[in-house]
Amino acid sequence: MIGATLGFGSSVSGAWRGELTVKADRHQVERLLVLQSRISLPEAEIRRQAKPDRHIDALTAIPGIGLLSAMTLVSEVGDISPFATARKLCAWAGIIPSMRNSDRTVHHGHITRAGPAAVRHVLAGIDIDIESRIIGGSKGNGWRARCSEICDR
Repeated sequence: MIGATLGFGSSVSGAWRGELTVKADRHQVERLLVLQSRISLPEAEIRRQAKPDRHIDALTAIPGIGLLSAMTLVSEVGDISPFATARKLCAWAGIIPSMRNSDRTVHHGHITRAGPAAVRHVLAGIDIDIESRIIGGSKGNGWRARCSEICDR
């Protein structure tokens, strides 16, 4: 067994650039490095061909959302003007809990999964990235202040 630190780019959880420390044998580490290089080639081509878009620029300003995540969200959601509130957009995307009522009893279930799966996958990746930043000890680096500043816009 050997220990290795692998640097991952924007292909993992959007724009987050972190390091993953793993204990693996030499073959596993070599395989991870090969996979990482295979992912970076098509990602670079997508970046090269991407046209500038103000919606994508606004999304990539949010910590945890990279170019590919922003492009996926913009292409899947499209025009957000039909959604009067963020809650309605979340309902369309299927990331709100289901709810069943019976008289005065309300039961909340799993997410409804009503919308496109690609949107849910991107949002789940962003959630994992944000959670790891908060729990991972980056509370003192101004991350929360940056999120508050973006939300205030």
